[in-house]
Amino acid sequence: MKCEIENCGVEVEKPLLHNGKQVCRKCWEQLQEDKPTTELKQLRVWHFPNLGSNTFFKKEVKDINEAKFLLGVLADYDLLLGDLIDSNAQGLEVYVGTEVNYETSDGWEEWEDEEGNNIDETEEGT
Repeated sequence: MKCEIENCGVEVEKPLLHNGKQVCRKCWEQLQEDKPTTELKQLRVWHFPNLGSNTFFKKEVKDINEAKFLLGVLADYDLLLGDLIDSNAQGLEVYVGTEVNYETSDGWEEWEDEEGNNIDETEEGT
């Protein structure tokens, strides 16, 4: 059995269970600490359908492809609602941990690729 965490793939004799995935002990411990390594980058889509309201959406995604798909679906849904939406905003965050960036109280900051492009500008995952 291989660890089901993306970019790990370590052969595991007795896997541990985390959110329905069979994972190796190293990945399981990192997930329990909620401090991912670069192999375990956590990504989260955020979406505010009406800026200024308390309505918002945050959902962890497994990769850039899933993030782009979800952001597209949310944008299309807002267009479908038409006049019910005044203005919206959305993006992708990556978990960096509070020890990496003390200004980010919850450990999440806006995602950029290696060239400094945000999710709307990047060709990654397409």
